[in-house]
Amino acid sequence: MREGISRRIPKRDKEADLQSQVDDARVEKQDRKEKKMTERRHSLEFIREKTRVPSREGFHTVETLQFHLAAIKNLFEEMGYEDVHISEEGIQSYHKTLLAAPITARVIANAIKAEGWITAEFLPDCMVAYRSSLGGEIIDTIKTPEAFEMEWLKSESESSKVVKSRPAWMYPMLFDLPAEEVWPKDAKVAVIGDPFQACDKEGVTIIEYEYSDEMLPPLLERLVDHSDTHSTKNWLKQLYFEDVRAFDRMYGGFAPENSNPYLEFVKKCFALCEEFSDGITKGRKKNTDFSLRIDALKRLGKVRIDGSWTLDDGKKICETPETEEDMVALFKRRILEWRPYTSEEELVEMTNDDRTNWENTCAKLLDDLTIWHEYKENSLKKLGDPEAWQEFINRWESYLGKIPMDILKGKVVDLDKKIAQVRHWLLVLPASKSPDRVTRGLKYLEDFFQELMDHYDRNDPIKEAIYDDKVAYASAQDSANAFDFFLPGHPISLRHKNTLEEALWRIEQLEQYKIGLLPNLRQEMDRIKKLGVPFKKETLYEYLKSLEKAWSRQHFFRKRTQRAVPIHGFFPYDMPEIDLQDRILALTSVSMHGWNSMREKDFYNEILLSLKSLKEGGKYILGPINQRRYFGGVSNFDGEGLTRALQHLRDEGLIEYEFKKGVRDYGDSEEPPPVFDTDNHVLHDNESAHSLVITRL
Repeated sequence: MREGISRRIPKRDKEADLQSQVDDARVEKQDRKEKKMTERRHSLEFIREKTRVPSREGFHTVETLQFHLAAIKNLFEEMGYEDVHISEEGIQSYHKTLLAAPITARVIANAIKAEGWITAEFLPDCMVAYRSSLGGEIIDTIKTPEAFEMEWLKSESESSKVVKSRPAWMYPMLFDLPAEEVWPKDAKVAVIGDPFQACDKEGVTIIEYEYSDEMLPPLLERLVDHSDTHSTKNWLKQLYFEDVRAFDRMYGGFAPENSNPYLEFVKKCFALCEEFSDGITKGRKKNTDFSLRIDALKRLGKVRIDGSWTLDDGKKICETPETEEDMVALFKRRILEWRPYTSEEELVEMTNDDRTNWENTCAKLLDDLTIWHEYKENSLKKLGDPEAWQEFINRWESYLGKIPMDILKGKVVDLDKKIAQVRHWLLVLPASKSPDRVTRGLKYLEDFFQELMDHYDRNDPIKEAIYDDKVAYASAQDSANAFDFFLPGHPISLRHKNTLEEALWRIEQLEQYKIGLLPNLRQEMDRIKKLGVPFKKETLYEYLKSLEKAWSRQHFFRKRTQRAVPIHGFFPYDMPEIDLQDRILALTSVSMHGWNSMREKDFYNEILLSLKSLKEGGKYILGPINQRRYFGGVSNFDGEGLTRALQHLRDEGLIEYEFKKGVRDYGDSEEPPPVFDTDNHVLHDNESAHSLVITRL
């Protein structure tokens, strides 16, 4: 018995040893597997980190992306794919930027063919990542083209852009420089940022990346987001802010304030555009009532412009209340104009609290509207009456007698002929019975005055006489109680007439957008969805925005100038070929769109690039500098960084420069102007300047 037992013990030990070996092998295998997985994980993390560091500057093309895929095949192998390549051309923006490329691959585990997309994703700091839908990994990151500053500045500019143009004569005044320095005779001048094309002078090239006619409400943003986050409210009011404000004093010091039929018409057009914008982005079907409202507004606009509107037409535009319900509705609309986000409860409360005041106001509406109508009728009846023109003729004769002819003869081409033409119109207008002829004559006189104003200098006692209030405006400014003199056959100024026409044109613009572009944008969005392109909203928006901008430029851009040449460009980064310029002028454009966030290196690079468009001895004049300080606010502007950049360029023998220091003079401020450092080659962070003059050496 004992011998049997002793014989079985070694067998049990042998089995235990065998099991131990098996367990050890299993553990070793697991360790090797985990080690391999760890190594793969570390390798993948290393590759991931590498793909997130910008590998190049500039967007990929199909060719460079295919080359990059070959270079990172180990990344796809780690994700379980091999033989990855681009199968087709891909999706490009209007300007040929590759935003998505279709790819095919073979799954390593089962050799099955897989299909997917590589798409661009826009990141902060002007970076773009390329992500593969196979594996979901970022495969590369790049800086945007033309140095990342360009795209960043362009987006900064578009988000803060002030849509404003100034006539040429205001440039010297706002730069605080002599007119000859800003506008030298027979010079080539580039004007940067003039969306309404106001600088209409010989030798001028206007450079603007988006003219006012091409600007659209945020329709595309709403189309992509499928939300009401991007409001279309007041976008036209902001675009035409100064033109709308000009209706407040149409006839000098007095105009009935409660019922301006011209201003109300413009507001109606703007409100209809906002409503129309909301409708077309939400995909509403054709609304017969809406179409009828557009047609009715167009008719009312026509009679406003030609002056044939009746008192009933005025009532329709001003919505003169005839019942209690009408009065309450009008009251609520007026409140919402001032406070767009007032709740219904607040409206009711305000209606009750201020009821007596508004009842009195509503009672005055018809009285004021009647005054407007009588004034207009009187103007039309006086057409062809020489006596009614006498005040206007006297003002122009007085003006012609005081302008500095000796100075202007050397500056204004064919001055004698133009003055003879002015005198011709002063003889013709009083007897003219044609409203169109009156308009042509007044347009000639206005253009002549603006041409002389190009040489105005408020700091020169002789040239200061070029400006005359009584000629600059169609009515006097010295009466506070009644309408001043009017122009027979011309009840509203050319500027106001133009604003009425612009308001109507904006409705036509949106109609054209709805018919001509919107279906194509929707069709393109459907195509992308069917293809399965995994665009993020930002990338889809960039793609469609490039198509929208190109279409808008083709269909809506209008050359408004007779002498200047308007072109598209983003100075100084994205520019077409132009001749070297004697002057480059940037008033409330370059220095107000990006400079507030720049530092020394940014200033240096941009100014250096700007010099490429300037002749030797030419001047680059821009302002204001440090806009928040200039207009009376608090600023974090890096004036000392700008100074160091300018000094560096000067030390390299490339430029000379000078600041014209100061702040905006509002005329009615009781505070003394700030005292700045007298060194005009240094701008401290707390200082501002009317202008910076950079001369290329």
